[in-house]
Amino acid sequence: MTGQLGSILYIYVALFMVAGIITIIIGVKGKIIPFVGLRIGYAYVSKRLWRKYNVLTGVISIIYALVLLAIGQWVNETYS
Repeated sequence: MTGQLGSILYIYVALFMVAGIITIIIGVKGKIIPFVGLRIGYAYVSKRLWRKYNVLTGVISIIYALVLLAIGQWVNETYS
């Protein structure tokens, strides 16, 4: 993918990948940090739920980044 749109897409993909990896690492470590990770009321009920929600959110974020990259590549090939 070339041009400014391609650069922006790669930045978004990188941000979502990094955010997903950080969220998974924080979820696996298990220390509840109120400033980072998925911040919904149900997540604070127990440490197990907090881990589960943060790991799931991280995985979904990484999947979203890969889907975004695939769609961007497809659009680039289709309209080039």
